Amino acid sequence: MLDVRTIGDPGTGDFGIADRAEAKLGLSEPSVDFESDGGRLSEAAALRGSPGNGKQSGFRRLAIKTAEICGKPLTFAAAVLIVVVWGVSGPIFHYSDTWQLVINTGTTIVTFLMVFLIQATQNRDTAAIQLKLDELIMATKEARDLVAAAEDLSDEELDALKKQVKARKANEEANGGSDS
Repeated sequence: MLDVRTIGDPGTGDFGIADRAEAKLGLSEPSVDFESDGGRLSEAAALRGSPGNGKQSGFRRLAIKTAEICGKPLTFAAAVLIVVVWGVSGPIFHYSDTWQLVINTGTTIVTFLMVFLIQATQNRDTAAIQLKLDELIMATKEARDLVAAAEDLSDEELDALKKQVKARKANEEANGGSDS
């Protein structure tokens, strides 16, 4: 079986991927037991608060709530209504520069702010999905726990790891160990 520890310099003890993965997974840190979730967290995580304790920054709460509101059909309908009202009001304002400036400025400001809110929400969702995948990897006997921290690797290390995974898959298929 291939091991991620084959990447690195055994003479110096620098295994690159393995060391960073262990640090990411908290395998080398002392742990604190939280009775509320039955799991174990590093001391750094304990200082930030236990999972699910509801302690989130104001920006994080704003981003989550805004994403909830903006993703609803009613919000889309309200945006369409605003555009229709603006369009219908054109003749009243004689299609003036100010009339055009109102919609241009409004849409620019909303778009600018939404980019950051959407990115914050997407970052949170991606981190949550990654944690769930990490947990599944660590719970699977045949999987290597060190792969769970692959998102923190450099491009070169990811390429090397990808080659190892492909070689492992080819080896399993050659030995008849593939389920697919």
